[in-house]
Amino acid sequence: MRTTIFAIAAIAAATGLTSCNKDEAVNNDELVAVQFASGIAEVETRANETTWTAGDPVGIYMIGALGTLTTTNTLADNKQYTATADATPTANFSATAGNTIYYPASGDDVKFIAYYPYGTVTSFTLPISVASQSNLAAIDVMYAPAGTATYNKSSGTVNLPFAHKLVKLVFNISNGTGVTEAPSNGISVAILGQQTAGELDLATGTVTPGTGTAATITASGNATVEAIVLPNTSTTGMGFTFTNGAAEIFTGSIPSSSISWTGGNKYTYMVTLQKTGAGTGAVITGTITAWNNITGGGITAE
Repeated sequence: MRTTIFAIAAIAAATGLTSCNKDEAVNNDELVAVQFASGIAEVETRANETTWTAGDPVGIYMIGALGTLTTTNTLADNKQYTATADATPTANFSATAGNTIYYPASGDDVKFIAYYPYGTVTSFTLPISVASQSNLAAIDVMYAPAGTATYNKSSGTVNLPFAHKLVKLVFNISNGTGVTEAPSNGISVAILGQQTAGELDLATGTVTPGTGTAATITASGNATVEAIVLPNTSTTGMGFTFTNGAAEIFTGSIPSSSISWTGGNKYTYMVTLQKTGAGTGAVITGTITAWNNITGGGITAE
């Protein structure tokens, strides 16, 4: 699985604070802060594949050694850290005001859970929306579980592996019979029958799509169009429409036996736009690649 690794190094912090609360989880005379930096294990880590952008926000929890994300076991609750500068492939992260995480001064073991992008969390549940495809990096939800290892103020570096939780679609588009408008002049792809909202359970890392009325997700580009959608296992197949710069509309579909979009995977489809007889249509073949190392066969839809 394609992952990002956040390295967490304990460093000595300034002392002299006059109070301590649950989020600090330390005694006043022995503060040890947690410093965050990212080291990318695989280059294809985000929607934009290779770079962190200054201000990219992550949310981080420090929890007790039991490793469960519960109210009673949470020592630092949804603390926001942001990338300090554009970086490829490594970025440093700093706490926003009032969000610095400290290890327990007692030396007790802890674990960390983290996610991207930072948001408002209710009952350890992060809402997800993929309705807008204008900024893919902003909806490329990633999650780092607590794992089995435990850490304390003497542990040194701590690694948290982030994994993609949603599905990336890539459409590589070319012209077939009877089509002259170049894809480079712009293509709009409508992905039919999708849930646009869902949620990430931060305790388990499970993504659950919503159950509302299915909608159309629209993404735009040129000869290549990318989108991020929720996991989907269709029993009726998947439909698409492709609209080129000449406002010509082409329809295509994938049968139900070929649709099982799994979180963490990137699905690449080769799309040929063509005019057949009096109508228009699209021929689609696909493979599964990239975010996870999964190979797939081809499919054709009329």
